[in-house]
Amino acid sequence: MREVTRTSHVDATPEAIWPDLVDGQRFAEWYAFCDEVEEPAPGTRVLLGSWGSQRSAVTTEIVTAEQPTRFAWRHVAEELDGRPAPAVAIDTTVEVVLEPAADGGTDVTITSRQRPRGAVQAIALKLLARRQLGGMLDQSLDMLAARHDGRATARGDDEGQ
Repeated sequence: MREVTRTSHVDATPEAIWPDLVDGQRFAEWYAFCDEVEEPAPGTRVLLGSWGSQRSAVTTEIVTAEQPTRFAWRHVAEELDGRPAPAVAIDTTVEVVLEPAADGGTDVTITSRQRPRGAVQAIALKLLARRQLGGMLDQSLDMLAARHDGRATARGDDEGQ
């Protein structure tokens, strides 16, 4: 299992941040992995964005929505340029946890977990976690903090290396 976790402090309450998680349009404005969200059915989202020079579409299923503290989804299908993406992970889940802080703000933690398909994919995920995934989670937290007129102070942890 590969796990990449980033935590940041945001100057807003969990209740103020919650709509940024559950509203697809607002979600796309801060989550660095997509620039548009489609919601074809309740509990399902398609995250549209780019992966390098290719257009990506990740169909997700919302697995946890505990207002206003926890929101999680898992990848159901992934496409690049309209074709199925190479299967690197058997399972990918992403979880966002909102914890009230003593100063009235919120500690926001995003954790991405991937179960590699095999040994070669495990190496690829290890490299991806170090280089790109952690950076994109940091960027997401920075954009989320900016939505609430604050600056994120990201702290990271990459496990399963």
